[in-house]
Amino acid sequence: MEINKYFEELIQKITIPQSTLSKITSATNEIKSKSIEYSNIIEDIQIYGSFKTGTELKYSNFCDFSVDLYVQFKEGKTKKPMDLKPLIIDILSGLNAELKYDDLTSSIGLIYSEIKFEIVPAYKQFEKIFIPSNKKSLQKWISIDPNNQKLIIKNLDNKSSNKFSKITRIIKYWNVVNNEVYPRYEIEKILIDLGIDLEADFFAMFCFIGSNLPSKNVNKDNIKYLSKLKKSISSISYQKNLKIEEPYRGYYVSQIDDLFNKK
Repeated sequence: MEINKYFEELIQKITIPQSTLSKITSATNEIKSKSIEYSNIIEDIQIYGSFKTGTELKYSNFCDFSVDLYVQFKEGKTKKPMDLKPLIIDILSGLNAELKYDDLTSSIGLIYSEIKFEIVPAYKQFEKIFIPSNKKSLQKWISIDPNNQKLIIKNLDNKSSNKFSKITRIIKYWNVVNNEVYPRYEIEKILIDLGIDLEADFFAMFCFIGSNLPSKNVNKDNIKYLSKLKKSISSISYQKNLKIEEPYRGYYVSQIDDLFNKK
């Protein structure tokens, strides 16, 4: 198999079908409609994260995705994340859905219409959205800008014939398969900052990214997965032979495929 054909088939394998995306939209709208009676305290409910930017992964046995939602409170700035959690539980309790939560996290798991959601409290200030600093945070907030992130990725897609979001999915999939070398939410920013050649093919993109992924802050248990990726890319000598003829790239499929096999 030719190597870029391999990547195209991998993208199909890890991309969520449109029917599932439609179901997610429908379920989200139903959750929003339930919040209308709480309009005195809630401003909005929105998707953020990979389902916002279009880089989400398809569910698999080892890729257990959830849709990230934030509930934006009017007076959230004056509260701590854990203070707002009971209000979210109250809102969601009216749904015919399964709720999962504990006293150790500020997030709430929701299974509704066969879709898994992870829901956190939020507030808005100066066009920035503030959510718990991580899903386990009970006290602290951190700012995010999901609309700007979506715009950046859309612009990169426009310049690359939609290859940027696809190569992002590929790297996210490698990351999940390999014990999450990086926190999932960091992948998009890492790739944006790398300055990928948007006119390159998937093979060239993958080799460039793999060669330049940062090792800083990767824990000692996961550094072996990153090292294997870099070693595999080095072994095919792609950086030394950028003009390798297309038909011969099929030779590298087995080496690349090994990087995506769950160990």
